[in-house]
Amino acid sequence: MNRKEALQHFYEKYGDKKNFEKILELDRFCKENIEFLTDKFCEAFKKLCNKIISLQQSGEKGKISFINFQILRTDILQKKYRILITAYDKNFYLDKKPVQVDFEMKEMFTYLNDLEEYLLKNYKQYVGKINVDDISVIIQMQVINYIRYIINISRIAIRKIKNLSYFTEIEKEEDFYISTGEYKDYSELIYFKTKQNTNIEEIRDSINGKKKGNFHFNSYTDLDLSDLDLRNINFCFSDFTNSKLSRSDMRVSYFICTDFSNCKMDFVNLNYSILHDANFENCNLYGADLIGIMGGLTEPKEDMFYSPGFSGINFAGANLSEVDFSNGDLSGADFRGAVFDNTNFTGTNLNKAIFEKESIDKLDLSKEQLRSIIIQ
Repeated sequence: MNRKEALQHFYEKYGDKKNFEKILELDRFCKENIEFLTDKFCEAFKKLCNKIISLQQSGEKGKISFINFQILRTDILQKKYRILITAYDKNFYLDKKPVQVDFEMKEMFTYLNDLEEYLLKNYKQYVGKINVDDISVIIQMQVINYIRYIINISRIAIRKIKNLSYFTEIEKEEDFYISTGEYKDYSELIYFKTKQNTNIEEIRDSINGKKKGNFHFNSYTDLDLSDLDLRNINFCFSDFTNSKLSRSDMRVSYFICTDFSNCKMDFVNLNYSILHDANFENCNLYGADLIGIMGGLTEPKEDMFYSPGFSGINFAGANLSEVDFSNGDLSGADFRGAVFDNTNFTGTNLNKAIFEKESIDKLDLSKEQLRSIIIQ
């Protein structure tokens, strides 16, 4: 076989299966250690914020417009598993004095190392056709899969951070963004705060009844959006924090990683919507319908390593009285501190969902559901 055929044969025989095996191990590690991993992000972010505040108080730094969690692919190839957190002013990469801290995340890359060692043990069978540089190229190609997990973890960490004093005290530009990804390359927005239209009627009219509308990555915070028709709309990654959505019809819509924290959503209808990794922390969902929703944990597949459903839906501290969750997928959901009264979980997948011990007596769960949940 020629060199091209040898590379294809080598990867199909040794790389493909082993790579997927390591991605599954990474997925399990991240989900089982999410508190530990997000705490590392929060600790490093606090150091950055304190550094910014000190520089702003001394007049050495102006308002911040961008904060990036950045991974350098060259660092990973050199076994330096650090993440840079860099704060920029409105000039972004042209900021002459960006503020920066870094921290190690070597736990995340153990599985990539394992893959590399396995490939190095087996490539010598292809003498004259495959060399060490080819292994480096294969490893480089897999880095993006690990970066996606770092993006997921940083997104959850920001939920913990966004209301803490060390973050709120930073002087920020009116348009402010936090993203995670490769240095000056692929990245994803994980938090944003932008200037909003103050005309509430214009905002309501722009989304009311707009079936199949695409309104992802938008800010709808501190608004009255009650009694609207929001069916079959894409609101993925949007922010509704502190808004009123009472009685709104939001059936069969898309809310992946959408933030509803501290919202008033009594009697809202979210039936059959996609809610993977959505945040309902401290939300009032009294009397809401969430029948048949999809929001459970997912695992990577051989033909698609990345899929939504990394952390489960967050219902911590939410009022879930009279809520109908029947026949949905809520695996991995966080119900700690939630209020339950006549809450319906009939036929719902609650595998690895987290409940507090004192809540169990208030719920009518099946024996199978009780065996599958995590009680803390």
